[in-house]
Formats: sequence, structure tokens, C-alpha cells
Amino acid sequence: MEQEQQHFEQTTPQLSLDKPIIAGCILLVVFIWVILFMRIATLGPSNIDTLDLSLIAGVVLMSVIMLWIVYYMHRQKKHLRNITIKTEQKIENLTKFPAENPSPVLSISTKGAILYTNNAAKQLLEKLILDNKQSVPKSWMPAIEKSIKSGTSEFEIICSDKVISMILSPITKAGYINLYGRDITEQARIKAEQDKTIKMLSQRDSDLLKINKRLEAMDKQKSEFISIAAHQLRTPLTTIKWIAQALGKKTSKENKETHKQINQMQQTINKMVILVGDILNVTRIEEGRYGLKPKKANIGPILNEILETAKISALPKEIKLKTEIPAEIPDTIIDNSKIKLALNNIIDNAVKYTPVKGTININMTIKEKKMVITISDTGIGIEKKDQSRLFTKFHRGSNALKVQTDGTGLGLFISKNIIESHKGTIAVASEINKGTTFTITLPIK
Repeated sequence: MEQEQQHFEQTTPQLSLDKPIIAGCILLVVFIWVILFMRIATLGPSNIDTLDLSLIAGVVLMSVIMLWIVYYMHRQKKHLRNITIKTEQKIENLTKFPAENPSPVLSISTKGAILYTNNAAKQLLEKLILDNKQSVPKSWMPAIEKSIKSGTSEFEIICSDKVISMILSPITKAGYINLYGRDITEQARIKAEQDKTIKMLSQRDSDLLKINKRLEAMDKQKSEFISIAAHQLRTPLTTIKWIAQALGKKTSKENKETHKQINQMQQTINKMVILVGDILNVTRIEEGRYGLKPKKANIGPILNEILETAKISALPKEIKLKTEIPAEIPDTIIDNSKIKLALNNIIDNAVKYTPVKGTININMTIKEKKMVITISDTGIGIEKKDQSRLFTKFHRGSNALKVQTDGTGLGLFISKNIIESHKGTIAVASEINKGTTFTITLPIK
């Protein structure tokens, strides 16, 4: 501290004004004025000429200038004193900083020799148990050499369960390196926990990926099995259906009991055929093999054919089928059989879940190169909790199960996929005990 102050006093220019110099200046001004007054008194006011007036003016001006210079130099002295005090304070703070800093601060040579350490650095080096207490640990040398080549560098050391980050700042021209340490134990702990969590999540992702692949393989095997089983069932069911039809024709109508049993058998076989067909369709959809065979066609005849079948189904329940279909419907590109299946599933559901003497409205409108088909009924409706799952496989509403125990829950799933594969949309709006409305939109191509 004292050496720094002495260095400052030696290198700072001195602009002090001693009191004798100030007094001398003032006396000089007074002396000049005394001589001037004696001159005036000797000549008399009446004998003062132009030269004397110029002399008086010069003396006045010189006096003002000298007094201003004295004032200015006095003010500069005061300002310099303030700067000196502030500079001394800064020097004092700088000299205290490394020593009082709680973090390690070192200065070393480019060879690792210790030039300066503060208290924290001394304690750190003592804990490291150095072989040569005049030099830093050999493990620091790679970082030191790196900092000499590329500038500032950083490395970490572990000491007494603490993690210290050492920052190296080389002063190349002076030939030494400053090291500044900081405690990063908490940051290191957080980073270690983050790394552990990331590793755990990565392992979990890997495990889930393996499980997902196994599930996909099992799902594929399941689909293949169902497809094979459905195909194997279709042929014998078709044969049984033909036999039942033949028996029905040969059986006398007078034998009512036998005729009734054959009809029941035919109905059961038809349900099985529909179920097998639905299972095959779902399997093809999941495997991406449910390809369309589109061609230019008119949807009008398809709707009329479906409505004729629906009227027969609705007759026992005295359900009214109301239609509002344009006389002229433009042709579009569709797969006839699949569109027929999709619409038939929805209209068939409307007949199933509409009570006796209910009403079903089937309307079609043409809007901006789109045909919009709405199928509304006055049936049991669909509960809100079931509406979000309505188009999923095997789902049937809780109230629907009470009304119609038969059913696979596949019809609407198939219908939605068919309509969307035609770049169309299907939406539902329903209210319990008031009815349901399906809105189908198909593009006109």
C-alpha cells in the first residue's frame, strides 16, 4: 500500500501553489497601484495626459488578469487534490481485492511457478498436497499450455467435496498467467442430476421404442391371423348360406315351424357374413390395403338403392323415411361399392336406433363443388362421453347396447375411413332422446 502511494506521488505532476507565492503576487499588484497613485498625486489630476491614462488602464487590466490566474490555479489545486484522494482510494481497493477475495486468485509463470497467491489460493494449494510447493500441480499444465497458445481457458478441480472452476488469463507480454477460481459445486451438482435424468429418460425412450416395436410386430401378427381366419370363415359361411336358402325353397310353407327355424338360421348366417366382412375391411384399412377403385359415377342411384333397402327395414317399426335429393346430381369420381357401404352403415344405424313411428330425414345439397349429405333421425341419441370415441373400432354407446345387443362397433370406423379416403369429411351432432345428425361432405371431381 505505502509503496503504491509513493509511486503515485513520484509519478503525479505537482501543481501546488505555496502561500508565499500567492502573497508575493498580491504585494506586486499593491506595489504597482501605490506607484500609480503617487504618480497621479505628483502630476495632479489636471496634468494627466493620454499616456498616463493608458498606463492606468494597463495596470488595472494586469491586476485583474493576475488575480484571475491566482483564483484559477487555486481551483485547479483543489480539483487535483480531489482526484488524488479518489485515486488513492482505488489503489487501496485494488491492493485489498486479491487478498480479501474469498475465491482463489493466483499469478504463475508460464512454467507453472507460483508468483502470487491470496489466502483462499494458499488454502486450496495446501489441501491439494503438492510435491513442490513452489509450483502448481502438474495436472494443471495442459490447461496452462493451452491458455498460452489460444488465450483464456478453463478447467475444473475437485477439492474437499467442492468443485472449483479455474479460469486462466494469460498476460503474454509480461510473461505470467493469472488464475481466478470460483466455487461451482452447486452448478456441478445440478448438471450431474440433469445428466442422470437425461440418461434415464434416454434409456426409457429406448425401452419404450423396443416395446413399441414388439407391439407393432404383435399387432401385425394379430391382423394377419384375423385376416386369414376371416378368409377361412367366409367360404364355409357362403356355402351354409346357399344351403339354407335351398332348404328354405324346398321346405313347404305349411310346415311353419321348420320354415321359421330356417329363416332364423339365414338371419344368423347373414349376421356372420356381415361380421366377417367388417373384420376383413378393418384389417385391410389397418394394413393400408383398403385401396379404392375410383371411377366416374353418380351417387344418386346408390342412394336410391340404399333407401329401398332401408324402407324394408323401417317398415316393421313404421318409421317414416323423408328424402330431399336434387333431381340432377353431378357425376364425380368415387368407388361405388365402398361409398355404398359407408352410407348404408350410417342409414342402417339410423333405422336400428330410431324408435317405433320415428322419422329419418336424408337430404342432399350441392355447394361449391361439394355434395353435402345429412342423415338425421329422431332416435335415442348418443351421449356426449361416447361422441369422441364414436368412430373408433369396436366402440358402441352405452345406451345403444341396451336397445340393440347385436353389433360389432366397426361400421362407423369403416365409414369414416372410406369417406376420408375420398377426401371427404364426416361429422356428428347428437342429443340424448332427441336424435342424431350425421353430416357427410364429398368433393365433386
